[in-house]
Amino acid sequence: MATLSRMDGFLSVQSPLWRLDPQGGHMQLSSSIHRFSMDVGVNKGICTRSWLEASRDTFVVGIEANALLVSMLTKVEMKNQPQSYVSWHQSVKSDLKSMELAAKAIAKESRRVLIINAAAGRGGGVKKFYTGDRADDTGSLFKPRGFLPSSSFVPVVALEDVLQYVPTYLKWDTLKIDVQGADVEALLSAGSHVAKFRCVVGEFDGKEYDVPEHIERSPVSFLRKNGFVQLRSSTCQDEAGCRDSGFKNSVWANLRYHAHFKQGDYNCDVMNGRHGIVRSLPSNVGTNKGLFSHMDLIFSLEKAMNASRLV
Repeated sequence: MATLSRMDGFLSVQSPLWRLDPQGGHMQLSSSIHRFSMDVGVNKGICTRSWLEASRDTFVVGIEANALLVSMLTKVEMKNQPQSYVSWHQSVKSDLKSMELAAKAIAKESRRVLIINAAAGRGGGVKKFYTGDRADDTGSLFKPRGFLPSSSFVPVVALEDVLQYVPTYLKWDTLKIDVQGADVEALLSAGSHVAKFRCVVGEFDGKEYDVPEHIERSPVSFLRKNGFVQLRSSTCQDEAGCRDSGFKNSVWANLRYHAHFKQGDYNCDVMNGRHGIVRSLPSNVGTNKGLFSHMDLIFSLEKAMNASRLV
């Protein structure tokens, strides 16, 4: 049953999202589900769909602030969904086709996916959400530079408030974050739960948005504190070639799962052609695309482990 509440001066409707286990208070899932990934910034659903189709035992939680995108992905019974949404400046037929396939996958696998219409960040409540002009198919909690956006209001949820209900017996694979300038803010909202993930893949780029000065812009300190290592190409053989090339579009692996990585027990490919670990790629695929091979993964982990032994 939906309930009415007041939140940050707004009258809001709270409705059920997922049934919880009455014993442990975690999400009730099928016994056939063994893995979990989180898609923060679902957008057209490409990443969510790829995870659902790549592994039949994976549960996916998606966070998307743009209500129109969520409607296109989840209300497939409406006529001409999602092809009826043609107002994007960026959109072409291939985008709409990808979205149609994602919507069908979400509908088919409704017991393995939850899409939450909210923004990710700390503090909760309700915040402005900016869209408009070339950003119609995205949007941000921060005002974009270069054009006059339109704005609406969205609820903000901390990722840790969602993650606390995900069963801990699952293998937590990937936390993917791409939320247009608010990536680090979303990451920090995961709190200590981030350490349960094998990989973190993020855009982490806020230069096109008016990010307030008090907002953290780098994910490095937080991820390192929680045991993550930024991936480097295995072709990097010396310190000069291995210098930090920045954290934009970076991929991070959790050192705690070193043994699991060596055994190939992970799924850290966001499968959107830009980021992640793709085992079939050659080791010199190049970090400029944010893609890494299994060899790059093991190289980065062992380099970090060797460095820690020297300290």
